[in-house]
Amino acid sequence: MRDLARLLLRLVFGGLIAGHGAQKLFGWFEGPGLGGTQKMMDMMGLKPSERWALAAAGSEFGGGVLTALGFLSPLGPLAVIAPMTVAATTVHADKPIWSSKGGAELPVTNLAIAGALFLA
Repeated sequence: MRDLARLLLRLVFGGLIAGHGAQKLFGWFEGPGLGGTQKMMDMMGLKPSERWALAAAGSEFGGGVLTALGFLSPLGPLAVIAPMTVAATTVHADKPIWSSKGGAELPVTNLAIAGALFLA
């Protein structure tokens, strides 16, 4: 049963994180694409914005794919930890915790899941 639980968690979490990265990287699923992600990095003051955008989008997409596939574990969850940490401590840091208020609820949840998968 533990293996089935890990598989379910890897597929759902990895698939959703990969989709989130694909929005930023390719503009899939009504996402901003790399250009829009770069503009977002600029607005947050992260320079050089091109590199930050590629790093965030690439690590979310690649880490999500690796996590979903269970390939090169634990590199997939580890790759997801970095952009979720940046998101929680920059974009969402000055807001109440709940996502309904723009807070870090979702990135912190993602950090917990990625951390648990990394340790497992």
